[in-house]
Amino acid sequence: MACSSASIAENTSNISLGFGLDHGYLGGKYAINRDKNKYYASLGVLSYSSESGTELGYGLGWERLIWEDTHSVGLLLGTVSSKIYNERAVNYYGMSANYNYYFSGFTNSSFVLGASIYSGVTSEDESKYDESTSGLLFKIAYQW
Repeated sequence: MACSSASIAENTSNISLGFGLDHGYLGGKYAINRDKNKYYASLGVLSYSSESGTELGYGLGWERLIWEDTHSVGLLLGTVSSKIYNERAVNYYGMSANYNYYFSGFTNSSFVLGASIYSGVTSEDESKYDESTSGLLFKIAYQW
């Protein structure tokens, strides 16, 4: 009888630090693993300006293991970008689709590389700032 490590790794959790959308840009992520799924919350430093100070990035997300014990895809809802206009930070909120590669396994201590395609909007004055933004952001992190 064959058994994959993904089906064995139930009811565990991970903490990770890194740079990427699913880490609030530069920050941390706490994840709960259930079967082939990972549910997480993230918090990090999104941007800094002398007028606005430090802006926080945050989000809630989900990942699903798709191949072996190393490849996952998922979704994130939260802050997706920040742009500085005349020393003032304007934050964008939306959604991203994410891909991650776990070098030592989905639930193990491991380096993680990934990418996110995102789209978001702002509630700031549209006559002064772009109403929406989208893009691609790469990720590097380490999870314990």
